[in-house]
Amino acid sequence: MAEMDLQITAIAATDDPLLLPPEKIQWYRDAKIGLYIHWGLYSLTQDGEWTMFLNGIDVDEYAERADLFAGDHFDADELAELAVSLGARYSYFTTRHHDGFCLYDSAVSDFSSVKTGAKRDFVREYLDAFRAKGLEPALYYSPMDWRFPGYFFPHMYHKSALAMKQQGYAQVRELMSNYGVIPVLWYDGGWLAHGGLHFSMKTGWHGRKPGTPGDQGQWLWEPEKLNAMVREIQPDVLINPRSGWQGDFDTYEAGQLYKFIDGNKIQNDRPWEGCDALNAWWSHVPGIQEGRGTEHWIRTTSQVICRGGNMMINIGPMGDGSLDPEHTKIFHETGEWIRENGEAIYGTRGGPFEPGSWGGASCRGDQVFLHILEWPEDGLILPDLGNTFSSAKKLVDGSPVEWEQDQKGICLKKPEHIEPVVTVVVLK
Repeated sequence: MAEMDLQITAIAATDDPLLLPPEKIQWYRDAKIGLYIHWGLYSLTQDGEWTMFLNGIDVDEYAERADLFAGDHFDADELAELAVSLGARYSYFTTRHHDGFCLYDSAVSDFSSVKTGAKRDFVREYLDAFRAKGLEPALYYSPMDWRFPGYFFPHMYHKSALAMKQQGYAQVRELMSNYGVIPVLWYDGGWLAHGGLHFSMKTGWHGRKPGTPGDQGQWLWEPEKLNAMVREIQPDVLINPRSGWQGDFDTYEAGQLYKFIDGNKIQNDRPWEGCDALNAWWSHVPGIQEGRGTEHWIRTTSQVICRGGNMMINIGPMGDGSLDPEHTKIFHETGEWIRENGEAIYGTRGGPFEPGSWGGASCRGDQVFLHILEWPEDGLILPDLGNTFSSAKKLVDGSPVEWEQDQKGICLKKPEHIEPVVTVVVLK
């Protein structure tokens, strides 16, 4: 049988000069698995990266904590080993969150780990360690900064808002210029870029709501100008859509991700990734949120792959930089499943069978990988797609799966032994 043309749907042509061509995004579409790392000054209190904002901590009081942020047990090599254990091919690291504290040496801010207690450039340590493992380490950056009144009210405190913008442009330039080739720039804080003045994770929007005429955030950030600067420095960097510009790929975070999964849509025409954390917060919080153990991440990863996306799982080091053993256990266990089923993950696209409660499919070349979450007792029946299959076997052990195909479709009999969470069956 000739190789089936299942795996790639071309990205629609566009006149946007900032968008990367498909060939420069291919590595990202094939990488599939990533490690997200949220760590910063907020990690000291272990109550979430929004602690300064939600707890109303005075700016000067919060700044004093920087001398306590030493990161004595931060080990970039350990994080790189964790990424390898997970099966990640790329990663993101928080260079600076909304509190304004930088984990690198910024020439335009003294509020950084280099100029306060730690006296260390954690971004450089991260990049060096991950590159040494053959990974693609990328950078997270938030242009938002709660220390500026102009963040909340850019019209009332226009000079402050412009100063925040100037700082943001300068710091993006630093990150793109001083640390070698960066594969992805992951902006955060898209709510202000897309409209709206002030956002609380507990109470939602305040002030004018997004979309109010005359109050779109683009007037302040000029995202095309910002990202044109990025392209001049890093012509091949992928950019996410949270700066107010559409970006090279879509991001579905937390609740958005599960809503997308529930929609049972396959998205192969535009690159996308899902991302989520072990708890409600991205930075370290003790324990694991109920229902988010290893089985959850295996199922979620499978569901994302079958819909054509990449899966990014977040780890939050503790305040001193050390990793929580209860958290890393989940990464090792999830990584074991990813390694065993890597053939059905890396370099695949979603489909051709539509996903459903039974599971979904990924494909590459002349192979279809059925990710079966729930086996119907009377067998799994899939529709006829006009392709003739020659064999069916379990991916993990190569044992044959009983099947038959006719003009109505294909029926697979439930094997005597199935995998604990997801059973992958290869159709050739």
